Amino acid sequence: MFHEIIVLLWLAVLPAILWAIPKTRRMTGSWITALKTVPLGCLTIWLLPTVFCCMIYWLHRPALRNALLELGCLAVGFAVGIFLIMKLARWSWRRWHAEGKRSILPFDVIFLFFAFSTVSISWAIPIVQYSSNMGEFHGEWQSFRLSDENGVKITFEQRPIHPFLAEYDYRLAFRRNGTTVFRNLLTNTGGRTHFNLYRLKDGRLLFSDKDGDYIVDPNLPEVWYLHETDGRKYAVPFPHERLRSWSWEMEDDTMMFRYNYGCAIPAIPLTDELEGKVYYGCITNDFYLEAGKQAPSLEKRRFN
Repeated sequence: MFHEIIVLLWLAVLPAILWAIPKTRRMTGSWITALKTVPLGCLTIWLLPTVFCCMIYWLHRPALRNALLELGCLAVGFAVGIFLIMKLARWSWRRWHAEGKRSILPFDVIFLFFAFSTVSISWAIPIVQYSSNMGEFHGEWQSFRLSDENGVKITFEQRPIHPFLAEYDYRLAFRRNGTTVFRNLLTNTGGRTHFNLYRLKDGRLLFSDKDGDYIVDPNLPEVWYLHETDGRKYAVPFPHERLRSWSWEMEDDTMMFRYNYGCAIPAIPLTDELEGKVYYGCITNDFYLEAGKQAPSLEKRRFN
């Protein structure tokens, strides 16, 4: 959000000042007219696709999230921005009776300058924030609504933890009777992934991605983290705090889940809980209900 505000100010402040001052408002030279109009056109080109994407996330319309439609929205924003520049420039020249030859060169130069600077700001500010507070960069949470379970509204949420690499915090939000409870999943530090969702025979859900498997009980609500070794499966309640370290160790015939340099939870052996699971959906750039289809393959990455 911070860098969006900076971009907005960068593109809006200069033309606002030039239009507000009577002397510069009446000036009709090509360069001053370009400075009064081009940043507003660039703002339109940047703002329209941004608003479009925000509306998609707000309305939870995964069918609208595709590259072709986003490219089309960008093209519309570009066309509207250029049209705005031309209309404002012509209105200004007519309003104050501009005379003499007018050049398009200032418009091209200033457009390229503001376009390049806007992209640079959008990239530079998150990188500076991350560099100044290494490891503590957090973007905004994105929410993907899942299917309701017994009156419980479930939302999968993610937020970037790096300004440009595909690294994310993941969590689930359970909402019932006006109360929302959050449960964490493992932080993804190894590239964008997808989750396969299954329904278990006891009604609970199984979430599976490249980093791990989780049994999710919407009624409690609670999340169990799964581990498999030597053909045996174990489950532990996933800690509510963020994991900074973790490991699995066998101690006196009990599998222990150790985390955050000193905390430990005994694991519960699983028997047939995962047998007969039925695939019913996938989380990629949103939640897609795909009952009856084949689950997308996952290349598992195991932690010791």
